[in-house]
Amino acid sequence: MTEEQQIFEAFKKDTIQKLESESKLIKTRFGMIEYSEIGFYGPTILEIHGSPGGYDQISETAGFRTIAPSRPGYLRTPLTSGKSPKDQAKLFSALLDELNIDSVILKGVSGGGPSAIEFAANYPERTKGLILFEALTHSWTIAEDQSGDLGNFSDFDMWKLLSSLEKNGTEAMISFLIPDVNNQKSVLKSEKNTENLKKLFWSIWPLSLRKDGWENDKDKFKDLSLPLNEIKSPTLIVHGTKDINVDMRHAKKAFQEISKSELYVVEGGDHYMSFSHDEEIEKIISNFIDSL
Repeated sequence: MTEEQQIFEAFKKDTIQKLESESKLIKTRFGMIEYSEIGFYGPTILEIHGSPGGYDQISETAGFRTIAPSRPGYLRTPLTSGKSPKDQAKLFSALLDELNIDSVILKGVSGGGPSAIEFAANYPERTKGLILFEALTHSWTIAEDQSGDLGNFSDFDMWKLLSSLEKNGTEAMISFLIPDVNNQKSVLKSEKNTENLKKLFWSIWPLSLRKDGWENDKDKFKDLSLPLNEIKSPTLIVHGTKDINVDMRHAKKAFQEISKSELYVVEGGDHYMSFSHDEEIEKIISNFIDSL
């Protein structure tokens, strides 16, 4: 084994240990699920991560208690706990039962949109409000995502890529994720946003612990028929005009079909706009929650 491989193996071992130490596993009537609890006071947000991802993709929302599950196939939640968005919604409801939580503010991010939509439609009594943030709302294929299919990388190859970008400095790492120069500059102005983006940067790794979920998402998202018109909870849809991962059509479809919805368009916002347009987004989400 080369020195580089030894460094890789040690890094991977440490990463997995850290991931497992910062989350919990709980058995529900629909199977095992991993989750993390961030913050302990204020209204409860159930935040559903994107693709690929895991509970570690979710950052703290100040003033709120956030429950962040890993969707089936990601990290320690087995794929058998729920393959379809509807079955994943059942799993989330069962998790709330185990945690003795009656209702939540639901937030579906990117690839977490479909299961969040199913939850809101099927459990209206548990959904105080729904936030669809850069969320998938209808059929989608990897060909539509201009960032490419990350699932083709091995853990070692992706580690080399991410490590080399990180060694080249924060600006190189941010430019890798964010194509727009103005958005890059906006992120770099804030140390907090820069650190949170670094966290997100690594939240796709190791890919081997997220591959089942990623492959399942690609399969299920190809032919989606989601019950948008059955959602009765107040809904906020937030989407950026420069999102090349999930385009604006997804937001417009949700706005057209969800009766109690409002659409907030972030001009110039891309798929990582929560770091470049954070103050604007935090204000609109806070106002929405205050109105519930």
